Amino acid sequence: MAKVLIVGENRTQLGFPAVFQILRNFGIDYEFAHGGSLAGVVSTPAGAFSPNSNDLRNYFKGFDAVLVFDRQSWSSALGARVSIPWLQWNNPDDPPIAYLNWNFSTAVTQYDGQFPSDFPLIRIDPSDLANTAALVEGGAQLTRDAWVRHGTPVYLHREDATVYAPTFTASDLANPERLAYWRYNPTLHSTLANQSYTHAVAENGRAS
Repeated sequence: MAKVLIVGENRTQLGFPAVFQILRNFGIDYEFAHGGSLAGVVSTPAGAFSPNSNDLRNYFKGFDAVLVFDRQSWSSALGARVSIPWLQWNNPDDPPIAYLNWNFSTAVTQYDGQFPSDFPLIRIDPSDLANTAALVEGGAQLTRDAWVRHGTPVYLHREDATVYAPTFTASDLANPERLAYWRYNPTLHSTLANQSYTHAVAENGRAS
């Protein structure tokens, strides 16, 4: 049975019960860890670890994937700060780490210099949204909360697995509460950027 680790501020945060239920519906086992500041610790069922320790990295290797949940807006100077060291954990034996609604905008200066050289996404610049973010058509806004919104199943080719991820990958809680997708860096991922993609919805309403 697949097993994932969910990382968030606390397990009672609005939206996590729905995430847990989705994983159970898919037959995926999970554990929960919480942490905030890089200066703090990551509390797990196996104990507390320093965010940049080898002990935590080895703990991650016991999972098929690590899902980091955050909901800071792109104009905020805060981000999933506890996860800064994990951007470099990309060896073959490291599990994939997915960042959901993660704020990695240029407003979070703690991330400067931390990204791998081939990081395929453009960091959102709050002062230059036209060139760094793909705003949702029609100026769509959050309907209630960044945790509670529609999602989409995403197929991971390397892992041969499907995960359920938020449709909108970035948000701004200022007025108006805007939604956007991250943009690829075509220079770093020219092959991926040139691949055609067709989105279709089957009769049963599921994306394919």
